[in-house]
Amino acid sequence: MNKKGFISISVVYTLFILFLMLLLSVLTGYVTNRILLKTAKGDTTEILINSEDNRQLNVVCRNQRLSTCFMEHYNLDKSLIYHDNDPIDSESALEASDKAYRYVGANPFNYVCFGSDAEVCPAENLYRIIGIYNNQVKLIKNQGLGAKQWNNTAMNYWRDSSLYEYLNNAFLNSFNDFWQQKIVKTTWNIGGVTYNIGLSSNALTAYNQEISNLVTVNAKIGLMYLSDYYYAATPEYWTYKGLDNGGADYRLSKAANWLAGNNEFILANNQDNLTQAYRTFTAGFVGVETVTTSLDVRPTFYLYPQVKLIDGLGTVSDPLRVA
Repeated sequence: MNKKGFISISVVYTLFILFLMLLLSVLTGYVTNRILLKTAKGDTTEILINSEDNRQLNVVCRNQRLSTCFMEHYNLDKSLIYHDNDPIDSESALEASDKAYRYVGANPFNYVCFGSDAEVCPAENLYRIIGIYNNQVKLIKNQGLGAKQWNNTAMNYWRDSSLYEYLNNAFLNSFNDFWQQKIVKTTWNIGGVTYNIGLSSNALTAYNQEISNLVTVNAKIGLMYLSDYYYAATPEYWTYKGLDNGGADYRLSKAANWLAGNNEFILANNQDNLTQAYRTFTAGFVGVETVTTSLDVRPTFYLYPQVKLIDGLGTVSDPLRVA
């Protein structure tokens, strides 16, 4: 064999391989630069679609009705759980019966900027989605309003409480008409929960007692339910108790419950003591407190189904923007 010919062929093959590697590098650079350009423009669809990033739900649903689209594509976000009581699911027997979609886990991408159009969302306008109930998105304020009494007299009936009046007047009126019109006046279950059910039972039992009590009020603003708090933990904790001296209680779920970590009132009164309401502790468990005590409160409300998602990835620095 001609050695020069052999060398020439080898050189050609080597150059061809180098050419392919260079071409691949150029294409990779092109795609990377295109993605970076889209990111700079705020168009991240190409990055997130068909990825494992839970933020892709917030991209797919741009310019669509927030509640409808999230319900349709909830499977794109592993932290959004549909309570469908499907017997195939391992947690089916522990799910609520309301066919709701609830965010669970340590830090889901469920931040929303509500009440402000500022380029950087002010901290006071940051909210988070608890879930979607009856086609309505339920929001809770990310940071509390500070220490407030449930009631300025020692009675725990929510409709007559000073906190109810404050939230549905002064707080509600802190929004202009444009934002107030996005909040639904809805029915809140305010009958309360017995002490044993609230603290010594699990999420489903607490939920069942909340909805079985026929005492309700129609209002725009409330607080999160006891069941909201319990179901915000990942499913393995749904059998745990609010407070159990044996140790198997919601303290163990704190790192897996994005609603945990605050000393705050919950929208649930103690049926066994007319001077007490339920609260959470920073350690993660649930207890009761005299209603004249001052604790942090986080207003909670539902959005009309017509509200659309405009932009945002649902992170604290890039919250969802709605209109």
